[in-house]
Amino acid sequence: MSERSLFDNAEQQAKDFKMQLNNVQAERESLDSSLNQLNEYIEFGTSNRESDQIKYLQVQIETMKEENTQIDEQIVATTDQSKEYQNQMEELRLQLDQLEQEAKAKQPIEEVAIPATDFGKYFYIATSRT
Repeated sequence: MSERSLFDNAEQQAKDFKMQLNNVQAERESLDSSLNQLNEYIEFGTSNRESDQIKYLQVQIETMKEENTQIDEQIVATTDQSKEYQNQMEELRLQLDQLEQEAKAKQPIEEVAIPATDFGKYFYIATSRT
């Protein structure tokens, strides 16, 4: 009978060890599952943050492109306006040269009256021979 009880004890211990092993394996599977979920959450969270940052930067880039386009348009408009002013100045310079040539041909410079400004109603400036 002692052999039988030893055998029964050994069988019971084997069953207990198997149950403990099964419990440990189940706990390990649960921990592995939790760890996998945590890793996925971290990856998703990180990729979400990176995705948000990328979207934010893309919006900033688009805004800068729009601002640059507006600035380029202003530069083109200013350049065109500057060219117009240069052309007007050149025309005025040519007119001035022509008027000076005509004035020299008509009379000596000393006798030419200085043109009146908008204030001509109040002041009249003229040169006279002394």
